[in-house]
Amino acid sequence: MDVKTSLYPYVLFLLPACGAIWVALFGKEKGLLREGVSFAAVVLTLVFSVHLVWRSLAAGRGAFMVTAFFRNMLIDSFSAMMALLFNVMLLLILLYSFRYMKSHVDSGQIRDGRLRWFYSLVMAFNATMMLTVISNNLIMLYISVEASTLSTALLVCFFRDRRGLEAAYKYIVLIVVGIAFALMGCVLLYASVVPHITGHNALLLTEIGKVVAIIPKNIAVLSVACLMIGFSTKGGLIPFHFWLPDAHAEAPAPVSAMLSGLIIKIGAYAFARTVTIFTPTYPAVAVYVAAVACLSMVIAALLSFAQDDLKRLLAFSSISQLGYVFGGFGLATYLGIYGGLFHLLNHTILKTLLFLCAGALIYATGTRSIRELGGLSRKMPITALCFFVGALGIGGMPLFNSFHSKFVLFAAFAEQKLWWAVAISVGTGVLTVAVFVWAGYRIFWGEPASDRVFHSAREIPLAMAIPMLVLAALAVFIGVYPQALYPLLDNATQCIMHTWKGV
Repeated sequence: MDVKTSLYPYVLFLLPACGAIWVALFGKEKGLLREGVSFAAVVLTLVFSVHLVWRSLAAGRGAFMVTAFFRNMLIDSFSAMMALLFNVMLLLILLYSFRYMKSHVDSGQIRDGRLRWFYSLVMAFNATMMLTVISNNLIMLYISVEASTLSTALLVCFFRDRRGLEAAYKYIVLIVVGIAFALMGCVLLYASVVPHITGHNALLLTEIGKVVAIIPKNIAVLSVACLMIGFSTKGGLIPFHFWLPDAHAEAPAPVSAMLSGLIIKIGAYAFARTVTIFTPTYPAVAVYVAAVACLSMVIAALLSFAQDDLKRLLAFSSISQLGYVFGGFGLATYLGIYGGLFHLLNHTILKTLLFLCAGALIYATGTRSIRELGGLSRKMPITALCFFVGALGIGGMPLFNSFHSKFVLFAAFAEQKLWWAVAISVGTGVLTVAVFVWAGYRIFWGEPASDRVFHSAREIPLAMAIPMLVLAALAVFIGVYPQALYPLLDNATQCIMHTWKGV
C-alpha cells in the first residue's frame, strides 16, 4: 500500500475546532456569528468528508491511506466513512436544534446568550470525534476519547437541573474510570511491543499489528481485557452501562441523539481499531466478546419493557443494539466486521431518528412518559410516521436498513459455528420489535391518557420535521437499495483487516 503524507488529517480536525472557538468568542448574539458559523463549520467538515470518501472509493479496496504528524494521524477508508457518517448526522441534529433549543429560550428555561456555549460545545464534540477517527497513536486515541467525554458531559447538564447534573456527574465518573482501564491496556501493549518496534513507532496501531503474534500471551490477554472494559464502557455495553440511561434521558433531545447516534460509536470505533488485531492470533477473544455482546443484547432488550420514560427505553435499546456491533467486530472475520460496520451505520441513522422523535413529543406535549401519552397519530402524523420507520428499522424488519446488517451478522456468527449467539441475536430482534410496537401503539394509537396532554399536542415545526424525514428516507432507501453502501463498507472492512498485518 502506498502511504502518503498529507494535510488532510489536520484539516478534518481543525475545521470544527476553529468553529468551536469562534462561536465561543463571538457567538453571544443569535444569528450569523452563532448559528451561521456552527452550520458552516459542520457543512465544511461534511464536504471535506465527502471528498475523503470519494478519494477512498477511487483508490480501490483498502488502498487509500494518508498520514500526518509522523504517522500519528491517519485517514483511511474506515476513518473517512466514520467522518462522513458523523458529520451527516451532526448536520441534521444541528438543523433540528435551531428550533428545538429556541423553544427553551422562549419558555424562559434558559437565556438566549447561553446557546453560544451549546453550539460551541457541539462543535468541540465534533472536533474530538474527528480527532478520534484520525488517531493512529494509542495514547492519542485514548486522549481523544477522553476529550469527547468532557464536551458531552457539559451538554448533558446544559439545563443545569438537578437530574441533569447528577446524570453528567455519573457519566464523567464512570467513563473516566472505565477508560482508565483502556489506558492500562495501551500501556501494557506498548511495553510488550517495545522490544520488537523501536521509538515512537511502538505506539502506532499500524505497526503493532505486525508483532501481535509474538507478544507474550499473558500480556496480550490482559491488554485485551483492559481495552475491552475501557471501550465497552464508552460504548455502554452491559455491565459497564450504568451511565447511559441517565445521560440519554436527562440531556436535551438533540444531545440525546448525539449520545446514542454518535458518542457511543466512538467506543465501537476504538474497539475495532485495537481489540480486533488480537483475534486472528487468539480466537478465544471472539467467543469472549460474543458472550459479552449477547449478554448486552438480551438483558437491555428485556429492561426496555420496564421503562415508562421513552428516552430511557431508547437508551436501553441502544445498549442492546451496540451488542450486535461489538459482537461483529469481535469475530474479526470479513463477514463479522462488514456486518458490524453496516449495523453501526444503520443504528446511527435509526437511533438519531428515534431520539429526535422523542424530542418532538417532548416539544409538543411537555412529557416523555409513555403512560401520559396516547392517540397522538391524529395530532402528530409526521412524528408518528418517522417513529414507526425508526421502530421497524431498529427491529430489523424487511424493507428497512437494519434488516440487512442484522442478517449479515447472523451469517457471521453462524460462519464461526456460534449457534448460541445466532439464537440470542435473533431472539433479541424479536424482543426489540415487540417493545417498539408496544410503545408506539400506546403513544400514537392508544386511548389518550391525559386530556390536557392530548389537547395541547400539535405537530412540530417544519424546521424540526425535515431532519426527521431525511433520516426516515435514508432508513427506507438503504433498506430497499443496500447495494449503494457496499463499496464503502467493503473498503472500510479491508482497512481494518489490513491493520492486523501492519502497513
